[in-house]
Amino acid sequence: MTAAMRKTTVDSPRGKFTISPAGNPVQDMFLRQATGNYNEFRSVAVKALADPARGCKL
Repeated sequence: MTAAMRKTTVDSPRGKFTISPAGNPVQDMFLRQATGNYNEFRSVAVKALADPARGCKL
């Protein structure tokens, strides 16, 4: 079942996502970044953001 899930793309309310080889969701994200002394915010779009699952042997 896990192998089948890794081959699919899910169209969810938060947008499309896939499953990485480590079993984690991979999807586009919009992040907020605070910079400077006054914590100026800016939006940052990240394409296919994934958790690298450091040390995972899957």
